[in-house]
Amino acid sequence: MERKVTMTPPFQPQAAGFRHFAPSSAGTGRRDTEGAGAFLGTTNALGSLAVDEFTKNAYRDNVAEYIFTGLRKNAGISYKSFEERFGKQLWDIYGSTRDAYLEFVRTGCAEEDDAGIRLTLKGMNISNRIMELFV
Repeated sequence: MERKVTMTPPFQPQAAGFRHFAPSSAGTGRRDTEGAGAFLGTTNALGSLAVDEFTKNAYRDNVAEYIFTGLRKNAGISYKSFEERFGKQLWDIYGSTRDAYLEFVRTGCAEEDDAGIRLTLKGMNISNRIMELFV
């Protein structure tokens, strides 16, 4: 999909050192912007913020993003927080991958207890392989 945004001159995101594409996730959707105008409150020639697309994420996409973010944290994912946020227990959604996750626990790459799941230092080195279970 081609994105076109007209920025009000003289704003030049490249000259200011900003990337051309900056996704952000807030609530239950993802917003994509061209340049940094939306973050700085810059408007285009029509007076609108420079946001050209807003997509509502599917439930499963929100869960996966939560898992990926949570597993990157030392504390990991709290079962209680997960259930409060998504209305279901983690393994009710990902039950088919639990045995594979427990194999990572057995090899010392991940941990699970009554509070939740997390990666170990060893697991952080192969985090992509573990996170594949939650795609």
